[in-house]
Amino acid sequence: MEAENLTLDSTAGNAGQAVAVADRSHRQVFKKCRFLGHQDTLFADYGRQYYVDSYIEGGVDFIFGNAAAVFDHDEIHANGPGYLTAQSRTSPDQDTGYVIVDNKVTTGVALALAEVPESSHPRRDTISLGRPWRPYARVVYIHTELPADVIPQGWNAWGRTPGTPTAYYAEYHDFGPGANTTARVSWSHQLAKQQAAQYMPKVFLAGKDHWNPVAAAARLP
Repeated sequence: MEAENLTLDSTAGNAGQAVAVADRSHRQVFKKCRFLGHQDTLFADYGRQYYVDSYIEGGVDFIFGNAAAVFDHDEIHANGPGYLTAQSRTSPDQDTGYVIVDNKVTTGVALALAEVPESSHPRRDTISLGRPWRPYARVVYIHTELPADVIPQGWNAWGRTPGTPTAYYAEYHDFGPGANTTARVSWSHQLAKQQAAQYMPKVFLAGKDHWNPVAAAARLP
């Protein structure tokens, strides 16, 4: 299934869960699409999915589910404080997870420019790269620009997992003011080049049928 140049909008606003798109399909390509909402905007939950040159907006857990999904050259826009992802892999043996590669994470005017009381400095440390909806959540950010609003710890354990969380959260060569890794949670990972290579779109989404999502997207107008 393929979709191009579509806007998919949940107009509920900040009113709790309000899904704009629920995607549970195999070999899905979204190219130059816009996904708009607040909480739970994009339910990327099943199959292999490829989002390229697109825009995804939300505030809380707004990319969530258990698909094997790659977000390639997209803009991920936080319109309020919260969590960018809530991936839900339930077993370490599952080949699912979210890969966010060559993206730009941005924040809304109200979030990025709101003044802290008695200060003229912009608010900071208000968005997390993700939290685990299920125990073995997997999210990897690669070559992605991160704003100053990203919390120094990077990730959140959702407060439900005792000890060291079993989620797999990793980064490789992110950049921007929110990409400083010195204060990242101890259970997250900084990848080497060879490790990051397995998460490139053509590799991570290939499957047994050797699907090439990049080529599939290039065939679209």
